[in-house]
Amino acid sequence: SHAEVSNLFWANVLIGTIVSGVLAGLSPVVSWFYDEPRLVDVMLALSVTFVVTALSVQHMAVLKRQMRFGTVAVIRIASEAIGIGVGIAMALGQYAYWSIVVMSITKPVIEVAMAWTTCRWRPQFPQASKGTWSLLSLGANITGSGVLWCLARGVDSILIGKWFGLEALGMYSRAAMLVKRPLDQAVAPISAIIVPIFSRVQGDAERYRRIVLKSFDGLAICTMPLSALLVVLAKPLTLIVLGDKWEQAATVLGALSLLSLYVPMVLVPECMLLSQGRGSEYLRLGIGSSVATVLAFVVGGQFGVVQVALCYALSCLCVQLPMAYWIAGGDGPVTNRDLWQRLVHHLPLWGTVCSAAFLGKHALENEGPWAQLLAGTGAGFAITAMMMLWYPPSLQAVTAMIEDGKIWTKQRVAAA
Repeated sequence: SHAEVSNLFWANVLIGTIVSGVLAGLSPVVSWFYDEPRLVDVMLALSVTFVVTALSVQHMAVLKRQMRFGTVAVIRIASEAIGIGVGIAMALGQYAYWSIVVMSITKPVIEVAMAWTTCRWRPQFPQASKGTWSLLSLGANITGSGVLWCLARGVDSILIGKWFGLEALGMYSRAAMLVKRPLDQAVAPISAIIVPIFSRVQGDAERYRRIVLKSFDGLAICTMPLSALLVVLAKPLTLIVLGDKWEQAATVLGALSLLSLYVPMVLVPECMLLSQGRGSEYLRLGIGSSVATVLAFVVGGQFGVVQVALCYALSCLCVQLPMAYWIAGGDGPVTNRDLWQRLVHHLPLWGTVCSAAFLGKHALENEGPWAQLLAGTGAGFAITAMMMLWYPPSLQAVTAMIEDGKIWTKQRVAAA
């Protein structure tokens, strides 16, 4: 309701103000820790961003709820571009580190201005509403899960830097960047689309189940071929992107590439929990995944840097993915069995593309990385096309996507 959304707006503003105050108060401590007096002013300036960001959170949520993803994309891109432009201009003007500070403040300010301009929703004064507390509880569980996950993901860098030194950490971090950053950038917009769609149909159990499984199929056929190519072609890709001096990072990249199979396949059960408002179970999944991640880093760290990456990837596939399916499929229209059946149906696509890419790369093993990359990619895409025309689960998923695309196009034309 409008009252609940307004209450959430004021809750965000209150939390943002508190966080800003805490950070501002900690500025002398941070300055003392790093023995850098200039950090006081930097911390005071950056603390404002939490209040500013809070002013646009609810408006951006309303835009997503209204399925206005084009508007959201324009706001995100424009605010980022303007912020970077201001930062570059200040850097050219010899403003030194203040260029980065002002750039970081400009982005949320522009986002607030554009969000309030494009979204007609306006908050009312806070009112008593029974539904607000359940929404805040859900938000608290999601935030808690996110914080734990962010902390757990940082343990690998801490342990590698401590146990194996800065050179090993640099190699690991560059390889991790090639995998994690594209995945993070891809997951956020997909999740922003899927969660509102799931939420809109959660009252119709059969329709909800059908849309969830269709989404799973679409993600599988789009991401599994790319995941297979990344696993097989890790070495030539590393040499091309990072250069010959980073060849040792190729093995780490190969191990971490298994995450490109895990992340898309765990996205649907996570979105199921969010759309159904199952915050406590989402938090439980976050706690379990965080513990499994830290344990994998500690175990792998007993053997070497590559083993850290491999243990983490295997933990995601063999522990965290089953955990997500078990928790998400424990209640609601989509069962644990539904999720596993869909995954098993699509795994032959991943395995076949892996084999084709390996043969293509192996045929030009004595050639340069570009030749190996092109050969492996060409063979992988060729077998992907064949699988989508011949293998029933892939063919059915492609056909469903085409039919949905036609329906969506007709609806857009009729609306216009």
